[in-house]
Amino acid sequence: MPNPKFTKPWHGIPREEIDWHPIVDPLLCLGCGTCVTGCSRMVYRFDFENNKSVVYDPLNCLVGCTTCANVCPSGAISFPSIETIHHIQESPELHDNIWHELNNRKEELALPGTEQFPGEGTPYVVSKLDKLKSEIMLIVLKPQTDKKINYRAGQYIHIEIPDSEGMTRAYSIGSAPKEDGSIELHIRHVRGGKFTTYVFEEMREGEVINLFGPFGNFKFHYEKNVPVIMAAVSTGLAPLKALLEEAFEKNVRNPLKLYLCAHNADTFYGLDWLKKWKKEHSNFDYIVSLSSPDPNSDWRGIVGRVHNVISQNEVSLKGYDGYVAGSPKVIKAVIETFNNLGMNRDRIFYDIAG
Repeated sequence: MPNPKFTKPWHGIPREEIDWHPIVDPLLCLGCGTCVTGCSRMVYRFDFENNKSVVYDPLNCLVGCTTCANVCPSGAISFPSIETIHHIQESPELHDNIWHELNNRKEELALPGTEQFPGEGTPYVVSKLDKLKSEIMLIVLKPQTDKKINYRAGQYIHIEIPDSEGMTRAYSIGSAPKEDGSIELHIRHVRGGKFTTYVFEEMREGEVINLFGPFGNFKFHYEKNVPVIMAAVSTGLAPLKALLEEAFEKNVRNPLKLYLCAHNADTFYGLDWLKKWKKEHSNFDYIVSLSSPDPNSDWRGIVGRVHNVISQNEVSLKGYDGYVAGSPKVIKAVIETFNNLGMNRDRIFYDIAG
């Protein structure tokens, strides 16, 4: 029988709802017993009659563990795709559960001598709420006092979620630094997300929120005459918009090209900015696409994921600098595409944006 010690919920998700356990191919199994004796969670038993390892209590298996498959000399052990777990990790509920666990076990889990955010943060006033699309909100924040966050284009901040016991969310700043200290954020509505639900349903202009930062090393690496390719998906546009605004303010003459993609029309925004920049700056160009447009929509533009659109439109990126912002999956795919097109890996800069 499964051991209750091993089958407790995984970050709040019932273990029986997670399809993760080893599978043994009896034709490949040598009967060496390495997996049986090496698994401390008693997932396996050994069939002495047939000299084979057998998965006996699959729910005992630690979610994400593949040690037995890694050490199996005949390759007889396999697991479901790691995407099974990655999909679960996209759940806002899981992120909240992990945060609460870290907070509740802080004394046990914290690296000695470290704090999350030393100090009290910086209060900012919600100056403007502008729903750009049904799933995209632009927020403009202004310092409540003379104290402001001094950041450079490309960095991000943490926002304290109201009435959440100090829980925060990280967002890239979507504007180059301004004299008045104002900060622009681009928020995509995540169903079940604690902060995004608050933004779309409860946040009001004039309220005060607490910010921490700045953080991050994402920035423009200026090299004279070096052409630049940028890629973003949805609100990954935010840090690239900040970099582009800074480049235009400094009259950077490098050729600048932006590939912007969104899942569908509900998360596609920023076209007015792109048109304005192209009209005002002869060195700027852009290509936009949707990866999964609604068949009933009036979209007549390019359809495809951002890395595929880049491959279809660029012959060689040798000698280019590349910038990409988006989810880890987007970044990985775009970096691979940049590499395949000849871009030097050392000249690819990226930011994991929401």
